[in-house]
Amino acid sequence: MSELKEQDVNHFIQLAIKKGFASASNVKVALENIKEKRQRGERATIVSEMIASGAITDFQADFLIKQISKSSDIAEIEVSQDSIIAGYEILSNLGVGGMGTVYKARQVSMDRIVALKVLKEELSNNDRYVMRFLKEAKTAGRINHQHVVNVYDVGKSSGLYYIAMEYVDGDNLKVILQNERQLSPDAAFTYGLQIARALRRMREHKIIHRDIKPENVFVTKSGQAKLGDLGIAKIEEDKGATQTRKGFVVGTFEYMSPEQASADKVDFRSDIFSLGVMIYTLIAGENPFISKTPADTVGNVLNKKPIALNKYCENFPQEASIVLSKMMAKNKEDRYSDLESLVRDLDMALWTIKTPAFKRNQEEEDLESNLQKYLITILFLLVTNVISIVYLLKVLANKGQ
Repeated sequence: MSELKEQDVNHFIQLAIKKGFASASNVKVALENIKEKRQRGERATIVSEMIASGAITDFQADFLIKQISKSSDIAEIEVSQDSIIAGYEILSNLGVGGMGTVYKARQVSMDRIVALKVLKEELSNNDRYVMRFLKEAKTAGRINHQHVVNVYDVGKSSGLYYIAMEYVDGDNLKVILQNERQLSPDAAFTYGLQIARALRRMREHKIIHRDIKPENVFVTKSGQAKLGDLGIAKIEEDKGATQTRKGFVVGTFEYMSPEQASADKVDFRSDIFSLGVMIYTLIAGENPFISKTPADTVGNVLNKKPIALNKYCENFPQEASIVLSKMMAKNKEDRYSDLESLVRDLDMALWTIKTPAFKRNQEEEDLESNLQKYLITILFLLVTNVISIVYLLKVLANKGQ
């Protein structure tokens, strides 16, 4: 059998999984056996342990080593230590963020597709990042709602922290907006109403999201919006769990509320502001506050009044404008004081959007016309009755004479 170089161990593991010769759990067992044997001073390699455990055959091992030695392009093998998560089979890479990578994977035990978020290996020894990562899972795990991305599992495997979440087969609103440039008021308010319902459920658990934006809202093929990424969410009663310091700003500048941008205390009304900005952005096709620099953007959040949406959408209903204006009020005391009222008004605004103005006017005219006809009929009956009574009285008077 050909020899495997030490630097090719990870390549060997990934290729074994990719070819279907072994599973992630097979690899985990082999790695644990190697660790134990080396602690006892015994020699052990990934190849020998995977063969000994029955995960692969001698022939398969030799085939994999030869494949690696032939490959001049390491990227061809798609090597990633992040894929070695016991119980999960990596299917594809969904995206890379500041803290880690998100994969499309299959949870073997449940035979279901999940989104597997894996913390970067270099951050796994950083307590601050680990706490924030695990806090996201625990916070999201409190909520079970159709418009929130559900968390299934959280743990550590092969030294890597991971979160297994509901896989949303669709794009986020940022991608959708980039593709379509502008969304219809109907679509924007439909998504906004769904996320408001998610915030209402989060409010029951005293959770503030603090990063409502198109990128964190995922839309299924059936049109259901789901709120994800609770990485900087805050539980109101847990003052020590914010992961922030006084005067330290977290979130996305162009979607922050004025109090959040000023590093002041925030509550659920901050999320209402951000949701209003998101709905506005979807309809306008551009954020009302974003500028060339973060400082200018924050200045706009604090002081700039958004341009009326009639500029971007002709005949935009006044009722819907009033709702958005209240959501985006600079002073949080002027915003909605509860999520129930917000959901109710968004629902009503959506109705006005779905009901064309001319149809609403026609309905009002029909109602007025019917009312007039009703009043005329009543008046006619009253006059007729009066005439009948007068006639009857005259007849009775004549008989009395």
